Amino acid sequence: GTQPNHIEWYISTMLFCMLIIYPILLKYYKIFTYVIAPILSLLLLGYLSYTTNSLTGVSVWLGFCYKSMLRSFVEISLGVIAFEVTKYVKKLHLNLKQKILLNCLEWFCIISTSIFVVLTFTKQYEVYVLFLIMIMIIIAFSEQTWYPKWLDNSVIRKIGKFTLPVYLSQVGALNIVNIF
Repeated sequence: GTQPNHIEWYISTMLFCMLIIYPILLKYYKIFTYVIAPILSLLLLGYLSYTTNSLTGVSVWLGFCYKSMLRSFVEISLGVIAFEVTKYVKKLHLNLKQKILLNCLEWFCIISTSIFVVLTFTKQYEVYVLFLIMIMIIIAFSEQTWYPKWLDNSVIRKIGKFTLPVYLSQVGALNIVNIF
């Protein structure tokens, strides 16, 4: 009963990192987006990969902070980069071949990350999967493929309203599954 909900690590570190990153973004948006965020992300990912060989294990103490804090800085910085790239891709006028290629890339990202989640690959590949997820997010939010148009309906929006409660209560469900 003394262990916190494993999910709250992300919410707490995300809020702490946004407390630091958001004022920087307000004052130095372009410098942070085009220079600091890519360099910070690569350096921190390299450090985490070199020292711990994975991104998971968020309660690992690194001597100066928990691994989860660095991971949050990486993921929020990658999100800032993805937002900017998405704005660029959204403005492109793609022909049919390019849209088909983008759809194939999106499906490659979806299938690859799903395979990684379902199968038991070594943790060292998590960094690559993180970049695949970033590419998938960029493509999805750019609205250049056909899937966002198909998935924009009232049923999907209603399902979307359940995502936060499901996310926050997943540890209880995992514990019940572990019992059986």
